[in-house]
Parts: sequence; C-alpha cells; structure tokens
Amino acid sequence: MTVLVILALVSTVLLTYGVVHALRHDPRRPDLTPPRSHHHDAPPEPWYDHTTAA
Repeated sequence: MTVLVILALVSTVLLTYGVVHALRHDPRRPDLTPPRSHHHDAPPEPWYDHTTAA
C-alpha cells in the first residue's frame, strides 16, 4: 500500500512539473520575446511606396 501511495505522489509531482515546464516554455506565449538572433516576424517593408506615386 505504501508503495502505491509513493508511486502516486511521485507521478503527481512529475506530471505537475511537466505541465508547468510546458506552460513556461510555450513558444506561442505573447509575452515571451524571441532571442536576439531571430528577426522580427513583421511583414517586410514594401519596396515600392504606392502612396507617393504620381
């Protein structure tokens, strides 16, 4: 019986750790800034500005 309780506690701790780790390292989080080596994911600047064309 003791072994089952210890096994349940260990599995609960590991499951909780896995969920917390997955939530903290989710790349889709809006508040997580990308590394400096990555470029900004904005659309590229237009090469032709049609607003000033005659």
